[in-house]
Amino acid sequence: MMIKKILKTEAVKEEIFRQIEARNLEEGDYICTEKNLIELCEVSNVTVKRALAQLKTQGFVFGIPGKGTYVGKKFSSKSKPVSLNKIIELLIPVQMESGHKDPADFFAIMTEVEKGIMAGGGFKLIFNNTHFNVKLEYEALVNAIAGPADAIIFEPANYSNRILEKHIGILASSGKPFIVVSDRSIPFEVDSVFEDDFYGASIATSHLIKHGHEKILHINYAGDFLDSRRKGYKHALMENRIDVDKALIYNGNLKIVDNAFVLDYEDFYHLGYKAVKETLAAGTEFSAIFAINDKTAEGAITALTENGMKIPDDVSIVGYDNRPEAKDLNFSSIQRPFVDIGKTASKMILNKLNGMNIDAVTKIGLKPHLVERNSVKTIQQSEMALQ
Repeated sequence: MMIKKILKTEAVKEEIFRQIEARNLEEGDYICTEKNLIELCEVSNVTVKRALAQLKTQGFVFGIPGKGTYVGKKFSSKSKPVSLNKIIELLIPVQMESGHKDPADFFAIMTEVEKGIMAGGGFKLIFNNTHFNVKLEYEALVNAIAGPADAIIFEPANYSNRILEKHIGILASSGKPFIVVSDRSIPFEVDSVFEDDFYGASIATSHLIKHGHEKILHINYAGDFLDSRRKGYKHALMENRIDVDKALIYNGNLKIVDNAFVLDYEDFYHLGYKAVKETLAAGTEFSAIFAINDKTAEGAITALTENGMKIPDDVSIVGYDNRPEAKDLNFSSIQRPFVDIGKTASKMILNKLNGMNIDAVTKIGLKPHLVERNSVKTIQQSEMALQ
């Protein structure tokens, strides 16, 4: 898988850095051959070539055909960066099978973080996957604080305030520079870069309103799990002078164990399916749906289809995440700013390590955007009255 390729490539690059530092090599000094790296790191020729290509582009090494790899200009005695030995640890939750975060999303964040850090001149990045496991995340944070990392980029696995307070608290008390990356704003005054999903929910709902829809069913979980999306939905309605109808806000029950959310990705499908079935059974009228995410939208579409209703002829729909479900079922969705999060996170952590903005708290919200497909029909209010 792509993630495994990234980790193997990083292992080769770290071995090259280790060789240079351990042997105190300078610009132009011989490091080793590709064959040496294949044997040392126990990886394929393709992986070694990928790692060397990245380091050559960044100026850390250069190659001489038939001879091997040599130290590049970035490691010369005059230009060797003082930050050469600085290590940045990225703790991020990824599930390889049907996870909350698509591996492609993780790849976008990590790639941009890596680019930014490597461009900063000799910083090294290590990756730690917490697998959406709260206990594993806590252990990873403790180890990162006690370990060689000079700075930490942290994405939480769980957004209950109690868990966040505990985990961010140990980072804050460590004295090490850190920033939090997240898919929503967090209620703590710490350096963070986050997705403004309040804005994303607002533009999704506003898009439906612009097409004449006022009775918009919002499907979400109860509580503060993704409350910012519920607030964005309400904001769009109020901004357009449409009354918020509680009957059109479906709040599913979210299981909580040991003060942590317990949620499998497939649960979102069942949420959407159940929301539509129960709302139709209650006789509540709606012409459109804004779903908490694309899997929820998929479940909603299944329920609508079983009731003989079509998208967008009978009901319009907008999802969130722009995942494969949205592309396969051809419905509009919100594209999240993963690339921008990675770029911004790398800049923020390098600034911290370079002594910039040490005392000031920086919180940056990045805006997602709408990807339109054929799932929203323009209606007149007279049409809605006839439904």
